[in-house]
Amino acid sequence: MLDAVSLDQLRTFIAAVDEGSFSAASRKLLRSQSVVSETIGNLEDQIGVQLFDRSGRYPNGIGHSG
Repeated sequence: MLDAVSLDQLRTFIAAVDEGSFSAASRKLLRSQSVVSETIGNLEDQIGVQLFDRSGRYPNGIGHSG
């Protein structure tokens, strides 16, 4: 399951968590927001787990209380 996860996907995931939004992560990583969103989506598909709740304005990590 984790064999196919790339370092780029992990870096993108960590940036999204640290920065609090895909847009802020994209600025930190010098990428477009759509690339960050797609990378996170691909990661979620690969591991079969939803990592972010996208129902609000800002994606929240699943299990995150804030």
